Amino acid sequence: MLSENRSLVQCLGLLLVVTFLIRRLRQWQRLRHIPGPPLAGFSRLFWLVPMARSGDLPGWMRVAEQKYGRIVRVGPNMLMTTDWKLWRRIMSARSRYVRAERFKGFRLDPTKDHVLSLTDEREHSRLRTIMIHGYSGKEVEGVEEKVDHEVLSLVDLLESRYISQNKIFDFGRKAQYFTTDVVAHITFGRPLGFLATDSDVYNYISIIEKQLPVIGMMLNYPGFVKLLNWPIFNRLLPKAEDESGMGKLMGLAKEAAAERFGPNKKVQKDMLGSFVARGLTQDEVEAEIPLQLLAGSDTTATAIRTTVLLVTTNPRVLRKLQAEIDSVAPYPKDQVIRDETAKALPYLNAVVKEGLRWAPPGVDLSAKVVPPGGDEWEGVVLPAGAEIGWNATGLMRVPELFGDDADHFRPERWTDPNTSPEKRKDMETAGDLVFGVGSRYQCLGRTIALMEIRKAIFELYRRYEFEVIHPDKPWLSRCWNVYEQHEFWVKAYTRDSASTA
Repeated sequence: MLSENRSLVQCLGLLLVVTFLIRRLRQWQRLRHIPGPPLAGFSRLFWLVPMARSGDLPGWMRVAEQKYGRIVRVGPNMLMTTDWKLWRRIMSARSRYVRAERFKGFRLDPTKDHVLSLTDEREHSRLRTIMIHGYSGKEVEGVEEKVDHEVLSLVDLLESRYISQNKIFDFGRKAQYFTTDVVAHITFGRPLGFLATDSDVYNYISIIEKQLPVIGMMLNYPGFVKLLNWPIFNRLLPKAEDESGMGKLMGLAKEAAAERFGPNKKVQKDMLGSFVARGLTQDEVEAEIPLQLLAGSDTTATAIRTTVLLVTTNPRVLRKLQAEIDSVAPYPKDQVIRDETAKALPYLNAVVKEGLRWAPPGVDLSAKVVPPGGDEWEGVVLPAGAEIGWNATGLMRVPELFGDDADHFRPERWTDPNTSPEKRKDMETAGDLVFGVGSRYQCLGRTIALMEIRKAIFELYRRYEFEVIHPDKPWLSRCWNVYEQHEFWVKAYTRDSASTA
């Protein structure tokens, strides 16, 4: 009898193995016509997971694109593209493609969705419709003045603690202090004190950086998010009662949300006030605030850090940028350039665009699901249910679009008078993909982010000359869907400039 039971168990085990292998083989066959790393089609363990753990997503993606082409198979059911026209079509308002399950990996609380983690397209659209008014700044009192306040706080920090004392500083950290305080100031009316204290308040940044590799894994295995609801794992997650990290910010978000609801609710013309006035619930507000602080501060800080490194280490670009800055009529040092003025400066804006193109701040695949009935692009069949994401860095380096020197940092490509109107339009359209596309997927914070970047770059180079302390290894930069960049040691010197008074 024991022998019969053992045989039955063995048969069942063999049947499960055979069933698993048949399913894998069928899945592999669906996309076998699309080239990619040899074993990637059989398991996420062979490419997607090593990529997520590498800390070098752009590097892995570029190698795959250069070896296998514009559409690459990188997982059993995952494709990746550098074709900007295909990606724009996938992201367009009338596209039948929908968000893939991997977006649930962006949940900061496994029980709550926010606008980035939602895969229900109708609910996602509802949230965007509510929130876009606040993000546009039209319903937020003094958006530009709040950005200016933090620009001047950054300037005061650099001058009082470092320049006046002839000290070096980690610009990687200072940039993130700046962007985090900007987001907090606009969201609920006050900065969190990163710049005022010159510190990582609540150890928020350092703790988040440690969690970025985990978030990367969750994006590739979104089913794991459900496991976090189990008691054995749930106690390991950040809680609103924590005194540091994401938990502390969740607690602050809970307090800020509570103030806006109930009989004695606070009515305020900040971004939070706009969300509440437009119909966001208290639970939804609690979920959105930590996302704003994380996504809104990190990507903008990356853009500023990268642009400062690229400009500072390119003397020709630096000279042209500062010449344009100095051409602006002088105004007091306690004032910040108005955004309308900054938007009219062609070389400044070319520098900003080129920084975003050269190193897109967010490089997640952002995968979408091929609609029922499948799709076809330039002869390549995309089966229904397959997922396809973009290779942001590779797309922004396509030579046919950006020139044979697409790997170089050259802002003049955006102002070249010899570029045809058609080519310029294609470049602008493709370049803007770093912020997503249209009413469905364009970054809600695009307007404010660009304002921050323009003002920060203008004011930093209006006032200072920078020296990179370790030009052979200027910083520690790792990418886990978003960038971790610090140990960017620089020294700053005050300029004698025609544009200051």
